[in-house]
Amino acid sequence: MAKNTKQTKTVFELKNITKTFLGGKIVANNNVSISFQEANVHALVGENGSGKSTLMNILFGLYKQDSGKILFDGKEVNMYSSGAIYKHKIGMVHQHFHLVDEFSVLDNILVGQESPEVKPEVIKPIISKLKTLTKKQEKLSIDLTKEETNKINEALTYNNKVKNSEKKIVHYNDSIREFDRMLKRDFTESKIQKILDKKTKTKQRKSDEVIVHNLLKGSLKEVLKTSKRIVDVFKVISKINDLNEELISNKITTFGFINKSRALKRFELISKKYNLHVNPKAKVKHLSIGERQMVEIMKVLWERKNVIVFDEPTATLSVLEIDKLLKIIKSLKTDGITIAFISHKLKEVKEIADTISILRKGVLVGTYENTKSLTIQKISIGMVGKNVQLKFPARRINSKPILTVNDLSFSTKAGFKAVTDISFEVKKGEIFGLAGIEGNGQEEVFNMIAGMLKPHNGKIVFNNEVWADLGGSKKINVPLSIRADKYSHSPIDRFKHGIVPEKSLRYNSVLSSFETAYISKWYLNNPFKTTIDVKTEIIRQKREIKFLKDRRKDIEGREYKTLNQAIRKSEFKLARLQEKYPGLNMVINLKSTEEITNKIIKTLKVDGAYENTIPIKNLSGGNQQKFVFSRELLKDHELLLAGHPTRGLDIVSIYNIYSKMREVAIKEQKTTLLYSLEINELMAAADRMAIFYKGKIMDIVNPRTTSIEKISKLMIGVKK
Repeated sequence: MAKNTKQTKTVFELKNITKTFLGGKIVANNNVSISFQEANVHALVGENGSGKSTLMNILFGLYKQDSGKILFDGKEVNMYSSGAIYKHKIGMVHQHFHLVDEFSVLDNILVGQESPEVKPEVIKPIISKLKTLTKKQEKLSIDLTKEETNKINEALTYNNKVKNSEKKIVHYNDSIREFDRMLKRDFTESKIQKILDKKTKTKQRKSDEVIVHNLLKGSLKEVLKTSKRIVDVFKVISKINDLNEELISNKITTFGFINKSRALKRFELISKKYNLHVNPKAKVKHLSIGERQMVEIMKVLWERKNVIVFDEPTATLSVLEIDKLLKIIKSLKTDGITIAFISHKLKEVKEIADTISILRKGVLVGTYENTKSLTIQKISIGMVGKNVQLKFPARRINSKPILTVNDLSFSTKAGFKAVTDISFEVKKGEIFGLAGIEGNGQEEVFNMIAGMLKPHNGKIVFNNEVWADLGGSKKINVPLSIRADKYSHSPIDRFKHGIVPEKSLRYNSVLSSFETAYISKWYLNNPFKTTIDVKTEIIRQKREIKFLKDRRKDIEGREYKTLNQAIRKSEFKLARLQEKYPGLNMVINLKSTEEITNKIIKTLKVDGAYENTIPIKNLSGGNQQKFVFSRELLKDHELLLAGHPTRGLDIVSIYNIYSKMREVAIKEQKTTLLYSLEINELMAAADRMAIFYKGKIMDIVNPRTTSIEKISKLMIGVKK
């Protein structure tokens, strides 16, 4: 890999940054030095816990580095001080959404951003220059019409004056002269448009957006220097007037009160400019994950930024939403904004980045220019030290169905039919995938099986036990609390439904199993649901545990350890007996929770978990995800519901998760319902998968024998 040699203006530098946690036990960043260039997309890649987010959180002022310094335009700054991010115009789209569910989209954006960034008096001198050019206050449209011909003639007259006096500033080529002659000879809309279409093929030194950006920064002469064509000047007139309207509308307060009409106007302008379409009046709690991501981006774009950090922005987005986001990032770059882009999806990194920095275990491996020679494989090896491929052998599942879904339907409160008459079966020990572009019903089906959504119609049967039956006269919908005894659930949104951030790892390790007897010192069975035989066995196990503990009092050395192991085995047998029947955990056994926590950490190598008493929020986002999935995998279950199990994970962690999933499926015949938007992962891990389109199943296919072309067509509703 060749080092980056491209020389452009440096916006800011991180020099010798070191950051540790837990008194130095966790080294998040170790002497890291990176520089970021103007109008450059700089990607940060690395394994989970490699220090990418920590580094950007230091830049954003959320953390203070232990040592090292941050330079802006060559001057050292303290980003941890109040107001530093506003002064240097830095925005960050965080990995975990910072939104208030009960607030509307617009209210979430306005929180802390009520005052304007650019005051009208700053813009007035720029507008006066434009008026000199157009001699009219009204804006010109890019699509020239007959009604605008007088304005164009006036602009040409002014331009001729400039051409005669300052030939070095404006240069005409053949197409411009032809345009000039046509205007004087025959002023018809069709011919003008024909010339304009022709001119779009002419190579420009800079795009229209850069011209607008330069006009805001400099003089009219500087703008004319950037363009060889009069057509560009017309476009500048139109765009700068739009921009003027947008900036003035940033003043959303009147006598100290928020003017919602002005705020809505600015919202619409930014939505149109960056193609971000979300209902500003909708409550955040009703939005999809992808829509919430768009709101976070709108928050950052509300005021002009010089630097924007995107921390895993595509982790839960659909293919279409990812494509849309990458286009937004490209347009931001064109506007002269510097982008820091954190991602584990190397295909996206290769598409969007100009520069790539690789981190491994808190250390900078290197910074490289994104050239053709820097392949995804080379980046992956730089991240993890080896080449990892997501491939698993095919399996033939001959077992009987354990989960049956018949004619399942669901409609939103607004009446939208999200799911219509879905039917499928999942076999015992099978990994069954729910595939499709986001918003086609897979998420609703997943949550209905989990008990988080109530079906409007249809039937769900698990292991001959009816979980839901809304088709008959007698409506059945078994609550989540009762279903949860049969399944493990790695939720779609781990931060909302999978963890309590402020609580310890030990607490979060038993979050979904507080009522189990295994973590109880005193478990109270329901006497009405416990048979005589089970009662007798429970009493026998309790007596055996008491006998072993009494013997242990007078023994030391190796025999003491042997007795300890025997006690733990008897306690485990007792817990399993008690768990067969409803009961209450009256006192938590801290020793059991500690054992469970350590096992969770070990199973998927959760980095940063040096003590099981630290809050889970201290772990990186990827390691939180590994903790939640490992917890649910180890929990006693018959069905594993895995929603976005690899969200925000590196390739090694992704491979480990699917390896463990397949291991319990093969060895223990555990069934998995897998929901993911990563089609390559579904094709690698699933035995079969249902492909959804507009709330219906297009087909159920074997991903090992079905081409990606056919799967792609099914995802957009094409069967042939």
